[in-house]
Amino acid sequence: MEILLLETCSSDDDYNGDCDIAAIPLTQDLLKCIRRMHRLARQVKRRLHDFRELAVVSFTATFLSYADATALFGEVNLPNGLPTLVTGKFPTLDDHRQSVDYPRLCMIEDDVWWEGVVRHTSVRIATLSVPINHRYFDARRSSHQG
Repeated sequence: MEILLLETCSSDDDYNGDCDIAAIPLTQDLLKCIRRMHRLARQVKRRLHDFRELAVVSFTATFLSYADATALFGEVNLPNGLPTLVTGKFPTLDDHRQSVDYPRLCMIEDDVWWEGVVRHTSVRIATLSVPINHRYFDARRSSHQG
């Protein structure tokens, strides 16, 4: 399985609820969803010039502490300012998931990112954005995945 790892940022400079890294399994369904959202966003943008963002509720990102991400993927594979892609068989991410409410997959023009709110707080967590045309979202990828 291919998993995209992204760094996160927090609306609170001093607290992020241990949501340091987001792990996103690049499943065939997710890649199709991102491409569909991109087409829809472009259509809406042509009709509504003040359109800014398209977002859907999505549980596709797992927010992890740095320690859990290191244990799962190895420190050498963690993102350092840029997205990284890890490939292999990994244990279920659910056992390490940090509690995030209102999880969303968001898109603006040609960028995609994931966000949520740390449970029982008003602190927003968001991944760094990734361009839709990035090789990680290549349409040919979905045909190689099961």
